Amino acid sequence: MIQIRIYGQPVAQSRPRVALRGRYPHVYEDSKVKEYKKDVRRQIEEALPHRHLPIDIPVVIWLEFYLSRPKTLKKTVKHHVKKPDIDNLSKAILDSMDLLITDDNLVTWLHAGKFYADEDNPPGVLIKLYPVED
Repeated sequence: MIQIRIYGQPVAQSRPRVALRGRYPHVYEDSKVKEYKKDVRRQIEEALPHRHLPIDIPVVIWLEFYLSRPKTLKKTVKHHVKKPDIDNLSKAILDSMDLLITDDNLVTWLHAGKFYADEDNPPGVLIKLYPVED
Protein backbone atom coordinates (compact mmCIF):
# COMPACT_ATOMS: atom_id res chain seq x y z
CA MET A 1 0.00 0.00 0.00
CA ILE A 2 1.13 3.54 -0.77
CA GLN A 3 -0.25 6.40 1.34
CA ILE A 4 0.32 10.05 0.47
CA ARG A 5 -1.11 13.20 2.05
CA ILE A 6 -1.62 16.18 -0.27
CA TYR A 7 -1.83 19.50 1.57
CA GLY A 8 -3.93 22.47 0.44
CA GLN A 9 -7.59 23.11 -0.28
CA PRO A 10 -8.80 20.50 -2.83
CA VAL A 11 -9.88 21.86 -6.22
CA ALA A 12 -12.44 20.14 -8.43
CA GLN A 13 -11.89 19.41 -12.11
CA SER A 14 -13.80 21.98 -14.15
CA ARG A 15 -15.29 21.65 -17.60
CA PRO A 16 -12.99 22.46 -20.51
CA ARG A 17 -13.15 26.10 -21.61
CA VAL A 18 -13.41 27.10 -25.27
CA ALA A 19 -12.26 30.38 -26.79
CA LEU A 20 -12.08 31.50 -30.39
CA ARG A 21 -8.65 32.34 -31.74
CA GLY A 22 -9.37 33.89 -35.06
CA ARG A 23 -11.80 31.52 -36.70
CA TYR A 24 -10.67 28.45 -34.76
CA PRO A 25 -11.86 27.23 -31.37
CA HIS A 26 -9.18 26.65 -28.73
CA VAL A 27 -9.88 24.35 -25.76
CA TYR A 28 -8.07 25.09 -22.51
CA GLU A 29 -8.16 24.19 -18.83
CA ASP A 30 -9.01 26.61 -16.02
CA SER A 31 -5.75 28.04 -14.63
CA LYS A 32 -6.76 27.31 -11.01
CA VAL A 33 -7.23 23.61 -11.80
CA LYS A 34 -4.03 23.53 -13.84
CA GLU A 35 -2.00 24.97 -10.95
CA TYR A 36 -3.65 22.61 -8.46
CA LYS A 37 -2.76 19.55 -10.57
CA LYS A 38 0.82 20.78 -10.88
CA ASP A 39 1.01 21.20 -7.08
CA VAL A 40 -0.45 17.71 -6.51
CA ARG A 41 2.15 16.18 -8.86
CA ARG A 42 4.93 18.04 -7.02
CA GLN A 43 3.73 16.82 -3.63
CA ILE A 44 3.40 13.24 -4.90
CA GLU A 45 6.94 13.37 -6.28
CA GLU A 46 8.30 14.67 -2.97
CA ALA A 47 6.43 11.97 -1.01
CA LEU A 48 7.47 9.00 -3.15
CA PRO A 49 9.65 6.66 -1.11
CA HIS A 50 11.46 5.25 -4.15
CA ARG A 51 11.52 5.54 -7.89
CA HIS A 52 10.20 2.12 -9.01
CA LEU A 53 6.90 3.75 -9.86
CA PRO A 54 4.61 4.22 -11.76
CA ILE A 55 2.67 1.03 -11.16
CA ASP A 56 1.36 -0.76 -14.24
CA ILE A 57 -1.07 -3.20 -12.59
CA PRO A 58 -4.70 -2.83 -11.45
CA VAL A 59 -5.15 -0.75 -8.28
CA VAL A 60 -7.75 0.17 -5.69
CA ILE A 61 -7.70 3.83 -4.67
CA TRP A 62 -9.07 5.36 -1.48
CA LEU A 63 -9.46 9.17 -1.47
CA GLU A 64 -10.38 11.27 1.56
CA PHE A 65 -10.98 14.94 0.76
CA TYR A 66 -10.76 17.37 3.68
CA LEU A 67 -12.30 20.74 2.84
CA SER A 68 -12.24 23.90 4.93
CA ARG A 69 -15.27 24.41 7.14
CA PRO A 70 -17.03 27.77 6.54
CA LYS A 71 -16.84 29.96 9.65
CA THR A 72 -20.63 30.34 9.65
CA LEU A 73 -21.26 26.57 9.67
CA LYS A 74 -22.14 25.01 13.03
CA LYS A 75 -19.71 22.45 14.44
CA THR A 76 -22.58 19.96 14.75
CA VAL A 77 -22.77 19.62 10.94
CA LYS A 78 -20.67 16.54 10.13
CA HIS A 79 -21.33 15.76 6.47
CA HIS A 80 -19.99 17.87 3.60
CA VAL A 81 -22.93 18.04 1.18
CA LYS A 82 -22.06 21.26 -0.63
CA LYS A 83 -20.03 21.86 -3.78
CA PRO A 84 -17.57 20.78 -5.04
CA ASP A 85 -18.90 17.43 -6.26
CA ILE A 86 -16.95 14.38 -5.17
CA ASP A 87 -16.62 13.05 -8.73
CA ASN A 88 -14.97 16.28 -9.93
CA LEU A 89 -12.62 16.30 -6.93
CA SER A 90 -11.67 12.69 -7.69
CA LYS A 91 -11.12 13.42 -11.38
CA ALA A 92 -8.61 16.18 -10.62
CA ILE A 93 -6.61 13.86 -8.33
CA LEU A 94 -6.72 10.86 -10.70
CA ASP A 95 -5.49 13.03 -13.56
CA SER A 96 -2.54 14.09 -11.39
CA MET A 97 -1.46 10.59 -10.38
CA ASP A 98 0.68 9.81 -13.44
CA LEU A 99 3.72 9.44 -11.15
CA LEU A 100 1.92 6.67 -9.22
CA ILE A 101 0.07 4.75 -11.93
CA THR A 102 0.71 4.62 -15.67
CA ASP A 103 -2.92 5.30 -16.56
CA ASP A 104 -6.04 5.98 -14.50
CA ASN A 105 -7.87 3.20 -16.40
CA LEU A 106 -5.93 0.82 -14.07
CA VAL A 107 -8.20 1.91 -11.20
CA THR A 108 -10.57 -1.02 -10.65
CA TRP A 109 -12.18 0.29 -7.49
CA LEU A 110 -12.45 3.86 -6.23
CA HIS A 111 -13.53 4.82 -2.71
CA ALA A 112 -13.96 8.55 -2.13
CA GLY A 113 -15.33 10.67 0.68
CA LYS A 114 -15.38 14.36 1.51
CA PHE A 115 -15.20 15.73 5.01
CA TYR A 116 -14.72 19.00 6.83
CA ALA A 117 -11.13 19.65 7.84
CA ASP A 118 -10.27 19.76 11.54
CA GLU A 119 -7.20 19.86 13.81
CA ASP A 120 -6.27 16.26 12.99
CA ASN A 121 -6.95 16.52 9.26
CA PRO A 122 -6.02 19.86 7.67
CA PRO A 123 -7.41 20.81 4.23
CA GLY A 124 -6.08 18.40 1.64
CA VAL A 125 -6.40 14.87 0.30
CA LEU A 126 -5.36 11.56 1.77
CA ILE A 127 -4.53 9.09 -1.03
CA LYS A 128 -4.25 5.36 -0.35
CA LEU A 129 -3.28 3.15 -3.26
CA TYR A 130 -3.55 -0.64 -3.05
CA PRO A 131 -2.06 -2.72 -5.88
CA VAL A 132 -4.33 -5.62 -6.89
CA GLU A 133 -2.53 -8.89 -7.45
CA ASP A 134 -4.14 -11.47 -9.74
